[in-house]
Amino acid sequence: MTIRPSVIMLAALLIAGCGTQFSDEPTVAVVVAGTNRGEGYSKNSVAGYDAAWEMTYRADLPAFHISSAAFDRHGRLWLGEGSSDRSDGRVVSIWDPDEMVGEIGVGPVPEAGIVAFAGRMAVGSVETGFGFSIWSIGVDELDAREEFRVDDLPGSFLYLTSIAATEDHLVAAAIHDDPADPDETHTTLWWFDPSFELAGALDLGPGTTVWSLTALPDGRVLALDNAAFLAAGADLLFFDPASGVVVDELAGSGYGFKAAVDGDRLFVLDRIWSSIHVDERRSLTVVDAGRITRLPLPDDLGAEDIAVADGMLHLAVWTRGQNDPDGIYRVDESGEITQVVHHEDASMILFRGREN
Repeated sequence: MTIRPSVIMLAALLIAGCGTQFSDEPTVAVVVAGTNRGEGYSKNSVAGYDAAWEMTYRADLPAFHISSAAFDRHGRLWLGEGSSDRSDGRVVSIWDPDEMVGEIGVGPVPEAGIVAFAGRMAVGSVETGFGFSIWSIGVDELDAREEFRVDDLPGSFLYLTSIAATEDHLVAAAIHDDPADPDETHTTLWWFDPSFELAGALDLGPGTTVWSLTALPDGRVLALDNAAFLAAGADLLFFDPASGVVVDELAGSGYGFKAAVDGDRLFVLDRIWSSIHVDERRSLTVVDAGRITRLPLPDDLGAEDIAVADGMLHLAVWTRGQNDPDGIYRVDESGEITQVVHHEDASMILFRGREN
């Protein structure tokens, strides 16, 4: 596998500092930078790009941890402003495209996701890490209400990691411990009907650490167990909220982190997300009609997000202490990786045409 810079990226570096000229072509991709805590989130930004990866707009973002993003049905970008070096954010901001057109207060640290559900935008708030809350916001009215809260689960921590929505269910995942088994991390799934009423909860058991949920076209939700490698278990867990059970399991890398769906194909970015089990291995798992293919990625690649457009896989990458490797990478069928655009601290990529 090789990495090579694109012509676009090289041209961008040559004209750096000469002022930015924005393309008049339609925006097809939006890139968010918002997770570089080591530099105080000083390079947080959002930018649009056209089909040739020329920039169409750019704006600076507030200095908060921003890992929740989604388009609404009007094409506006919603961002959750989470923790910062000074305080915990409690705001969801709305951007159209480079202008902030709204701010809505929610629970502390809305870092666990924003998704469209039941005609509203659902928001996962991490709170203090000892409980969490689920909020909903009207797309047009911009009214916010707390729909659900958990703060009484036994144990020493309860950390909401992700939310995902199918047409009929909203699913939330949180990691926690168990007083009866304090050395093992558990993951519990909660799911809700379109009225935001709790429909059920399921503890996936000891040794599970789900950092990411992805809604699938068939109504199931993919839960990625990032700690499955510790017990040589399955890291791709297919949960059916209609029946309330995990209906299928597949063994990928053992440390699935983020996933993207393209029709019947499933792409999983593999990296161990842990301060204890530090590991430089990176890979991609492709699931196509039940067949699993693994593609190696460069060790220690700072990939944080994965998305698919027109059948082509893309990664958002930033590297601590470096800037040139930051940006969006395209992965072709052979596994060759090409940096298509340079964007400092790129941590999320969203493609237009998937508005909710």
